[in-house]
Amino acid sequence: MPATLEQPKSPQVLFIGRLVPFKRVDRFLRIAKAINSVMPGVSFRIIGDGPLRSQLEQQTSSLGLSTNIEFIGEIPNSDISSFINQASLLMLTSDYEGFGRVVVESLTHRVPVIASSITGVEDIIVDGRSGYLVEKTNEQAFCQKALSLLIDRKLTHEFGEFGRQDVLKRFDPTTLTAKWIDMLMAAANRTVT
Repeated sequence: MPATLEQPKSPQVLFIGRLVPFKRVDRFLRIAKAINSVMPGVSFRIIGDGPLRSQLEQQTSSLGLSTNIEFIGEIPNSDISSFINQASLLMLTSDYEGFGRVVVESLTHRVPVIASSITGVEDIIVDGRSGYLVEKTNEQAFCQKALSLLIDRKLTHEFGEFGRQDVLKRFDPTTLTAKWIDMLMAAANRTVT
């Protein structure tokens, strides 16, 4: 039986997070509308739940995106990887974040990330290599960067490969443990002297 080639996945943009004001999913939806006006075949998935869900679903409808955007809701952490693997890119439009675990997880799965240029996320994404960092209010730049990756699958692949290798190296548990021990030892030495 001849080997079959894997069909290229249709372009898909993913959001993972709570549906709360500081995550700015409203911004994500407006950017989705702009992307859709250039590439109507792109689908968008929103994983997470929260108090803004019904409001965001109404916004989705008023933007005419009900067929392009799927609200998945809250899912077990063990199921997130399967959604990431189906995505072309992850887009986070937050006003602020903590560490950005979902960014590391996406990059580990070779999925580039476009995110607001904010503390926490800036420590993970290598701008122009594993994803893009964008001024959080610049929706046009979000759209342009997303389109560049959605259109150029070779670039998306390069970003994904670089991102995986980068986060595996920088966030390896053994490496992180050694760095923490070094930091704690240095702090202890400063307080002793």
